[in-house]
Amino acid sequence: MTAVLLCAGLWLQGCAGVSSNAGGGGRETVLLLHGMGRTAKSMSPLERRLEQAGYDVRCWSYPSLSEDTARLAARLRCELDRLGDDPSVSRVHLVGHSLGGVLARAALLPEPPPKIGRVVLLAPPNQGSAAARVLAPLLGRFLKPLEGLSDAPGSAVQSLGQVEGVEIGVIAAAWDGKVPVQSTHLEEEADHVVVKGFHSFLMNQRVVQDQVLHFLREGKFSREDPGRTE
Repeated sequence: MTAVLLCAGLWLQGCAGVSSNAGGGGRETVLLLHGMGRTAKSMSPLERRLEQAGYDVRCWSYPSLSEDTARLAARLRCELDRLGDDPSVSRVHLVGHSLGGVLARAALLPEPPPKIGRVVLLAPPNQGSAAARVLAPLLGRFLKPLEGLSDAPGSAVQSLGQVEGVEIGVIAAAWDGKVPVQSTHLEEEADHVVVKGFHSFLMNQRVVQDQVLHFLREGKFSREDPGRTE
């Protein structure tokens, strides 16, 4: 009910903007979700790679510092509902980095929208982050989503339920530093892969972009990828 009310209010205010660099025509759409403190530009390399593969790619820009996870998730659900009502959109896939991945999960609850396709989460703190727990008392007033990403019991991310009926793939960074590999797992994940890399620029790696494409097409990650560590 809270999410419904928030979404209704956000419709009146105007949802967060989406930039689209490709036309409609009923192609499958991929919505890219950046992480905390970043902008849509941080997803540009992945955006170009997906466009080259023929997807209609849209980067969702949102206020990642000034609003908490519940409100941001309501904004995202608002956008997913708009895309669902767009007759030029046949299917909507989601690819989220860090906080963007958590918002993707939250926006699909309690039930995913009808047009939702596959979801790829890049270095997501699905089980919470110890770094977020430590930093929240110090920086929480400036970084509103931080407390919700904590690994403390009862945090927003710890309280999310399972997303049913959606294929979710998780890509973790071996040398993350912010989100340990074990914290990226989901009980309902369709597949999980660990690649050589770091947290902040994981989406820029060609090996990660190729894995995202493979999952969007096949619902699983490639087992022949030289960048895999498991």
